[in-house]
Amino acid sequence: MTKTENTKKNFALIMAVYLFGIFMGALDTGIVTPARTVIQNNLLVDEKTGIWMITIYTLAYAASIPIMGKFADKYGRKYIYLFSILLFGTG
Repeated sequence: MTKTENTKKNFALIMAVYLFGIFMGALDTGIVTPARTVIQNNLLVDEKTGIWMITIYTLAYAASIPIMGKFADKYGRKYIYLFSILLFGTG
């Protein structure tokens, strides 16, 4: 295998993992928002509380971004990105 072929395979793998991460983020948003009514009905809460649940979820998601960025600076972007995908996928 030549170096060019190896580089192309590595690039394809990196792109697949990156696109998978973007897909998981979009899937997360696409599932949580419509599921709000089902979640609030199962938990027997009113609409205001259901909206607050989604707001708190979004804030927690947004707050984790700079924290994970700091971890990525310290431990490496590759490892933190893969850890995040693994954590999200098993959660």
